[in-house]
Amino acid sequence: MIKHSFSITSGTTLLVLIFFLSAVNTSFSQHMYENADEPLLIKNTMELLNQGKHDSVLAICNQLMKNHPESPSGYFLAADAYETMNRDFRLKTYRAPFDSLIRLAVTRAEAKLAQDPTSYNYFSSGIVKSYYCLALFQAGHYIKAIKTAENGISLLRKSHALEPDFVDPLMGIAAYEYHKSKLLFGLLGGSEKEAIAKFKKVVKLGRYISTNAAYSLQAIYFENAQYDSALIINDQLFLKYPENPSCLYLRALLLEHVQRLPEALQIWNRLIAVVSAPQPGSNGYLAECHYHVASIHRRLDQANSAWVSLMQAARFAANRQADAELEGSHVKFKEIKSDINKALREWKRNDVTPIR
Repeated sequence: MIKHSFSITSGTTLLVLIFFLSAVNTSFSQHMYENADEPLLIKNTMELLNQGKHDSVLAICNQLMKNHPESPSGYFLAADAYETMNRDFRLKTYRAPFDSLIRLAVTRAEAKLAQDPTSYNYFSSGIVKSYYCLALFQAGHYIKAIKTAENGISLLRKSHALEPDFVDPLMGIAAYEYHKSKLLFGLLGGSEKEAIAKFKKVVKLGRYISTNAAYSLQAIYFENAQYDSALIINDQLFLKYPENPSCLYLRALLLEHVQRLPEALQIWNRLIAVVSAPQPGSNGYLAECHYHVASIHRRLDQANSAWVSLMQAARFAANRQADAELEGSHVKFKEIKSDINKALREWKRNDVTPIR
């Protein structure tokens, strides 16, 4: 059985979940691009991305970059859209535009902060640099990535110090402290309890990234086998984002853990439909999903369906393209493939009634 090792970062870097997006529901018209309050526009655009409306987000970003070329917002939000598509569907399709846009966002954010050192601009620069870590890690620049992450945290601390009522910077700080508390038995410092308190504060009072904090709390609860608490959060996310791949993936896993197997089966099948949309899709991701479907069918004593789904999982696993697909955030493909192969050996063919 696949063992899932959850991380609140949900990605390669310590802070990638800082941008998992927040929650407001607003429609846009052409004049808003030029006249809207920029923080509100950013917040609304992030919500569209959480809803999976990637084309709308990129259209807004293009207009932002055209009308406000000195602002980091359009470059950053476009980079985030591309990386979200990569991450949600486990593909490397949009890695090049992500890399170029996040570098432009860093340059713009640094210039804006130097010109106007406000709490918001410290926050903006800290967020952009924290996300820039991902590009650096993916390029193999590990030392520079770590230094950039630390610089990003420093900027977030300054942002919060300048405006204590602005709690959003606590999200990145909490992620950083939580991971420190888990490394080397806590010898590097950091308090899990304090980090959780910060996440909860951002969930309740965050202006932009309350959803980020909710995803992080959900992952922490999962990591500590507090599945009911994780599901309470996921229920709320699922109501808002019923087609979001990350929300569906976590929901399917949680439902399995609390033995709500028929519901879990429905969610895995819904997720399969969502992640099958890009063509070509991620064979590794689909292999994992079909393996879970097979496992649930077997646990429900539905041997025929279990075998059919297992064979589908095996076919997808055999077709995985490592140079075009990303690893999942919580389990490596080699573990998925190992579990599929183990099931192929152990699930006796004579357990399956011939299909007529």
